[in-house]
Order: sequence, then structure tokens, then C-alpha cells
Amino acid sequence: MSFINIKTKNFSFYLKRFLPLFLILFLIWWRINTICELPKPTGSYSVGTTLYHFKDFKRLESHLVDKKEPRELLVQIWYPSDEKIELKSPYIFDILPVLRDSARNTCSYYLPRVLFDYFLTGIVTHSIPEATLSCKQQKFPVLIFSHGFASLSNFNTTQLEELASHGYVVVGINHTYDCSVTVFPDGRIIPLSNDWEIGEIRYLENSINDWIKDTIFVLDELEKLNNSDVKKKFNNHLDLSKIGMFGHSMGGATTAQICRLDSRVKAGISMDGPLFGKDSKKAFNKPFMFILAEESLKMTKRDLTKSELNYRKMTREDEQVIKKIFSKDIPELCHNIGKNAYYIVMKGAEHYTFCDFPLFRSFSLFFRYFNFGFGSIEPIKAIKIINACILDFFNTVLLHKKSCLIKKENICPEIEIKRGDCLALNKF
Repeated sequence: MSFINIKTKNFSFYLKRFLPLFLILFLIWWRINTICELPKPTGSYSVGTTLYHFKDFKRLESHLVDKKEPRELLVQIWYPSDEKIELKSPYIFDILPVLRDSARNTCSYYLPRVLFDYFLTGIVTHSIPEATLSCKQQKFPVLIFSHGFASLSNFNTTQLEELASHGYVVVGINHTYDCSVTVFPDGRIIPLSNDWEIGEIRYLENSINDWIKDTIFVLDELEKLNNSDVKKKFNNHLDLSKIGMFGHSMGGATTAQICRLDSRVKAGISMDGPLFGKDSKKAFNKPFMFILAEESLKMTKRDLTKSELNYRKMTREDEQVIKKIFSKDIPELCHNIGKNAYYIVMKGAEHYTFCDFPLFRSFSLFFRYFNFGFGSIEPIKAIKIINACILDFFNTVLLHKKSCLIKKENICPEIEIKRGDCLALNKF
């Protein structure tokens, strides 16, 4: 017994004295293994980025019950540039207050707080802050990006930089109160609203109109920027006759509605997004592409566990709504749009495959041994395929270039491509 007691005391002694040192060494090791550079854009342009703070004085903020304040949005734009300098933009501007205020929301990304902090502060982008717009052409086509619920446009930086490097001005909308956190230029920090705790599906159904209005408002602001930009960056350089839109998850649902409602947007892409809002299943006469995760479709064929339902604040009725959207409504809408619609399923993909998150597995030893909902497909390969699909689609429908991918079915073994008019419909 005395031998055991001595061993126990020695263990406690060393644990108390060396655990802090071990943790410090671990964090240093962790940071070294998570200082990472996003995949380099493949286009001929360098990439610039800038922020705009827009106020919609025609609309009151619906999340402020006791105050009459205008709706405010933070918009980040990625664009083609000719500058070649080493100074790069941080992954997220004002990252420290973002991390501090988003701590309670990081569960959305299946990441412990400390790992989330250390990863995001170590990411190196390829964007140059406030770079001058390229002078290689007079006007550039425009793409609007809408993030997923509780996310940020920055979490799709790899896609946005890639498109900007190929000559697109890419406008990322951060939907205030529905993104993980917003930091306005005056220092105000707006966290994710907790109103969604009434039930995520019900909340998103109610919020879709705000996201639609946000997008229409930003389109109006882009027209103003094109006429008179206070930064003198985009004056008469936006080709507003060539506007496309794409989004992930809730942003994909918003994209479908905008294509239905606003004639300024000529084509759209939904990445693993549902269908929400009025007339969401009504067809429209514009090119549209659905890119769906294989795992999202598999989930329509099984019942979620109680813990999965509780995590998503969903009922069994909500679950049936989502199953119907992905198994019946999306294929039906794609079929009704016809030959201008494309239905793509990515094998080995999950919902967060369409963000930068899968790159965590490539950048850090820690994430190689765990799957946080990123999918089984190799991350760099997934990024390349998604970027190729998006770029090929918009090059074809907006710039009328010859398609290298979407019109050639099953050219890539990781994806299955079907045209809308050739899509078999499912019963539900």
C-alpha cells in the first residue's frame, strides 16, 4: 500500500507542476501545425479585398424589438488586381473580437474554442487589403455570395479568391444577426441571434425574407458604387449586365429565391442548400445549378437520432420537411427548370465540405484523426472540384465561354452530373 501511495503522490506532484508546461508546449506545437496557407488561386489576376458598411434606411432591423434602427450589413468584396505584394489580408478582419464573441457559437462548427481560436488566427490568405482594381479590362462581371446560417462569407474564402483571380468581382454578404458575428467599423459587435432556438427550421423559414431583402438591397448599393464609389475603386468598373449569385446552405436557398425574384441576377448556384420561402418550388427561367453532398441525400433515407434532433432544435415534423425538400422538391424544381438546370452530387461530401473547413484536415495533424462533419473526400480535391464547377458554370452562362465540365456528364469520378430535363423524379 505504501508503494502505491508513494507512486500516487509522485504522480500528483509532477502533474501539478508539469501540466501547465505541457499545455504551453502543446499549444506551441498546435500553432505550428495550424499556421496554414489557403490553396493558391489559379487565375491570372492577383486578388484584392475591401470592406463596406451599408445601411438600409428604408428597412428597420427586425431583431431589435425595442429600437427603431436601420438594417445594417457588412459586405466584403474580393476582386481582380494587378498588384504583386506580400502583404496579405487576415482570414477574418477584427479576428480577436470575432473569436471572443463567437465562443458560444463555435459548437456550430464542432470545434473546441481553443482549437477554433488557434486555427483561425493562423490562416494565411492570398488577398491584398485595399489593392487597386485591375486595369486589364474596363468592366468585370459580378458574383454575389450568401453564406450559410451561423457562418460567415470568410469561411468560403478559398472559393471567393479563386473566382476573383479569374476576373470576377465577388461580393460576400454577411447577414447581420444570422452570421456567427458581425464587427462594424465603429467597434460594435453583433453576435448570432439566439432567436433560432425556437427551432432552426421555423427560424430559417421566417428569416428567408430578410436574407432576400438583404441581397436586393446590396444589388441596389452595387449600382450606386458603380456610379459613385467613395473609395473610388469600382466607379464604372462593374458589369451589372452580368451578375450571378451562389450560396451555401441557407445562402443557397436565398440564391434560388433571388433568381426567381430579381431580374438583375442572371444565374445561380446552391451548394447543399434547402428551399425556403414563398413559391420556393416554383420554376424560373434562368440557368441554375444544385451541388449536393452525398451525405445530405443519405440522411433523407434514415431517421435522425434524438441527440441529432436536439442539437438542431428540430422536431420529427421538421425532419420530414427537410427530407422532402432534398429527396423530392429540389429534384422536381431542377426538372421543371429544364435543360438550363444542373443537378450535381458530390461523393464523400458532407454539408461543410462546401466551406473552407475540410482544409482543417490537411493543415493540422490534429484534424487528420477526427472527422468533424467535413466529409471523407480528400479536402484539396474537394476544393478543386467545387471551384471548377462554380467557375465553369458562371464562365458558361455569364461570359458564354465553352464549358469544360458541366456539359460533360461524369467527367470527374467524384461527382455525378445530370441535366434538369434528364433528371428522374422521386416519390415521397
